[in-house]
Amino acid sequence: MSTLTISRKPKGLCRKPLQAQQKEPESDISINARHYKPNELNRSKRLTGRKTKAAKARDRKMMRLIKFWPELFSIDEPKPLKIGVLADLQNSIDTRGIEFGAGSLKAALMGYTRRYQYQKALSAGGLRYGINGTPCGEVSVEQQQNALDALKKKRMEGRKDGQG
Repeated sequence: MSTLTISRKPKGLCRKPLQAQQKEPESDISINARHYKPNELNRSKRLTGRKTKAAKARDRKMMRLIKFWPELFSIDEPKPLKIGVLADLQNSIDTRGIEFGAGSLKAALMGYTRRYQYQKALSAGGLRYGINGTPCGEVSVEQQQNALDALKKKRMEGRKDGQG
């Protein structure tokens, strides 16, 4: 018969079942115990997970833009949007009775215009397009330069993250 003490409990009573325990994969990197902080090891995994979740939400919103205005928005070949397209889109939403909130619309538009492909199209210059896909103005030299600067910044960020 075993006796219970404060310092030691029997394994069967307090231990979780083996099926419930999940072992994390062992890292190839050896960690010096003095320089280790508890959350550093999994930090990159967590940030990537959050980024992926945000990217998926952004993609869903952009797909809604493409669904409702296919002549203006494209994933593969983005066109420079006319200045003030947000107001046109909001008017179109009101007239067509589409359920697309103002915040979601702004977030989708921001995600679309910050994409690398869109900045590349903007830096090439040319015409800007309105809500029906019709030309409405041109991209100025200053706007082209701003787009080129944004592209350079994205490339540098990609290199820092180890992507480039």
